[in-house]
Amino acid sequence: MADRVEPTGLFPRLPPCRGRRTAALAGCLMLLSALGMLFSGVSLGVPLGGSAGPPATTVQAAGPLSPATGSMGTTFFAELQNFTDVSLAYDAHDGYLLAVAENLSYSGAYGSNIETWAYESGAWVELHPAGSPPARIGSSLTYDPATSSVMLFGGVGPSGFLADTWSYSAGTWTNLTGSSTMAPPPRAGASFAWDANASEGVLYGGIGPSGGNWTNSTTGFVDTWLYSPTGIWTASAQLASSVPVSGGAMTYDPASGMVIDAVAATPAAACGGTDSTWEYASNAWTNISASVSGAPSGRTGGSAAYDASQSGLVLFGGADCHGPRNDTWSFSNGRWTQMSLGTTPSPRTDAQLTFDSAAGELVLFGGFGTAGPQGDTWTLSTSGWALVGPILTFEGAVETGSGVTGDVGTNLTVEVTGALVAGPTDFTYVGLPPECAGPNVAVFRCAGALPGGYNLTGTISSAAGASSTPTVGLYLNAAPEVDAFRFSQTATEIGVAVSISIQASGGTGAYTYSYSGLPPGCASADSPEIVCSPTAEGAYPILGAIVDEVGGTSAINITLVVGPHPFVTGVTLSRSAIDVGQSTVVSISAGGGVGPLTFGFKGLPGGCSSANVSALTCAPTANGTFGITASASDQYGFGASGSAELSVHPQLEAPRLVANESSVELNRSVSFLLGVSGGTLPYAYSFTGLPIGCTSNDSATLTCAPRETGTFQVNATVTDALGEYVTRSATLEVTAVPTSSQPNSTSPGAGNRLDSTLIGGGLIALGAGVAVAAVLVRQGIVRTRRGDELVDDMIRTAGPLGEEYGRIDDPNRRR
Repeated sequence: MADRVEPTGLFPRLPPCRGRRTAALAGCLMLLSALGMLFSGVSLGVPLGGSAGPPATTVQAAGPLSPATGSMGTTFFAELQNFTDVSLAYDAHDGYLLAVAENLSYSGAYGSNIETWAYESGAWVELHPAGSPPARIGSSLTYDPATSSVMLFGGVGPSGFLADTWSYSAGTWTNLTGSSTMAPPPRAGASFAWDANASEGVLYGGIGPSGGNWTNSTTGFVDTWLYSPTGIWTASAQLASSVPVSGGAMTYDPASGMVIDAVAATPAAACGGTDSTWEYASNAWTNISASVSGAPSGRTGGSAAYDASQSGLVLFGGADCHGPRNDTWSFSNGRWTQMSLGTTPSPRTDAQLTFDSAAGELVLFGGFGTAGPQGDTWTLSTSGWALVGPILTFEGAVETGSGVTGDVGTNLTVEVTGALVAGPTDFTYVGLPPECAGPNVAVFRCAGALPGGYNLTGTISSAAGASSTPTVGLYLNAAPEVDAFRFSQTATEIGVAVSISIQASGGTGAYTYSYSGLPPGCASADSPEIVCSPTAEGAYPILGAIVDEVGGTSAINITLVVGPHPFVTGVTLSRSAIDVGQSTVVSISAGGGVGPLTFGFKGLPGGCSSANVSALTCAPTANGTFGITASASDQYGFGASGSAELSVHPQLEAPRLVANESSVELNRSVSFLLGVSGGTLPYAYSFTGLPIGCTSNDSATLTCAPRETGTFQVNATVTDALGEYVTRSATLEVTAVPTSSQPNSTSPGAGNRLDSTLIGGGLIALGAGVAVAAVLVRQGIVRTRRGDELVDDMIRTAGPLGEEYGRIDDPNRRR
């Protein structure tokens, strides 16, 4: 939007623009529509757009206007001080005063739609609702509590006088035209009040196009129309002679339950003639002037509203034949009383006066005075009238007891709000931070670089000679900073609660906290600490951020690792089958969880005990088959387990090594037997320490014939499949074969026959009576049958052939 331009001098004195003589009224309307043509020459220099600042609170505003979208940075002082006609009503549903302005362009032409403004907590805000009515002036507003909306009727725009009906609620305009088959004729400047007693709107008077429904050529319309919450307009049938003169100040009086139209005057009465006070109830106007005492002088264009804080109707200003007035009157219990208030708004007519229920005070805006259209805002409370501005306001700062406070490095919007009289205005600023310039504009932005206090003075002066010098203490804090962003644990697991906290310093006012990048199961909250339990594993880079009350920000990023619950990938045995007395290692492979993990073992055989180790050495003392369960758990009690089977065989036993003979003669057969039990099959056998003639074999039994004499310690070792072994020993004595000193003289026959073979070597003669020729060996054993017995006889030769032999009987050698 371009800068609004101002006339180079004061406005000429204007006649009142409501309820006035027809000629004067027509001239006023022509002047209003042409005011934009006069706005050429001097630029006010107030930028109304500009880049958006940080989300912040204007010092004079209690908070944003939640039902509507608006920008707190554009004010009536910069925008509306030159508006020639504004309609105003209190929107009880949305909690602010609603103003409708004509929206003239800077070339003097109408814009496409009206401008909609709101006043709340001392600040004006331009709203941008959807579906705004076409541009106009002189529209009539009242609040309909039955539908919780502000009703608008008529006005005059580029196409002429209008007769459309609109409603405004929660930031939206709605066109109700056409919902009723009947509506008041087109008009502007009509009085419109809500009759709470009858629950209907009362529209009275106004002016219309030439040739319209005129009943009095000097006062315009004097008809009355009723509007119901159902959207139906109904015309009153009351005669014109029994209605008030158009141009009074009309409002609803809850004390009497009636609509009151006060002190409207005929042209003669405006110069000291009779004034009048009227009441409307039950579809009829009643002149109560005769019963009213202390009435103000006759006037037109006064402003009236019911002051709930003082329980009375208040009338301000208006104009008589001597010009605009600025007296204030109250009406209660049939009596008018002039109020003595000291400072008052300047004399004017056709100002807008409405009770602000949220603030508990009357608000007066604009009107026409001797210096032209007025753009100032006043409030009336029990303390009297007070001018709203001009004052310095700040976006990007908060109000404190000594001024305002903002942040270093955060954009600060300095703005003049409130209003002086119309005309060119100059702005001078002193005491700004060094980085901020003080341009001759109503609104500018800057960001200070150094913390500290500043005493800011802004001098605002108008071409009309009015000036103001508001001073504000400004303090800039160090920028906000996140000092610490912590997790109760940087590594956690699914389902385990984790605390995420932010610690910050600096900045202005309270912080707003936010967290982004959180794992599932966690949600951001405006709190310095959140506690949540993640539901999905992964690595999450979480951003913790703060924003202070003036938009200063700071953030830090930390990664949170969310792992799975403990899990076991396997339980293994170094040996799955052992003998009693042997050992095995039971190992568990585990992961996940929040460590360190704790381990345990169950189902162990006797002789083995559980321990908090991942590899347990076990030496069983009992045999059997054992299902061993190994488990891993973390510090939060989550755990997992696995199992393996261990077979424990009895201990390998070999009680002794047994020889069938402990002493044998040379070359005589001997057998060894090793008895074995327990252990793990198959067995392996070995023998050591054997005499010549005996060879080890893989058997529990060894039979052999020693071929050397001597004493031998024979060792037998059995080894099972698991390597367990037992060695047992036995002593074997091998002796030489004994020899006889006499030859064998037993003659053949009678059981003494030689029937054996020379075992030791040499030649033996067989048969009875056969001589032995043992010439090749020195000694040997001869087996001889004696009757039914076989007798081993030791023979010996003394020399070569022909040497005698003897026999030695050995009863132990018999078989």
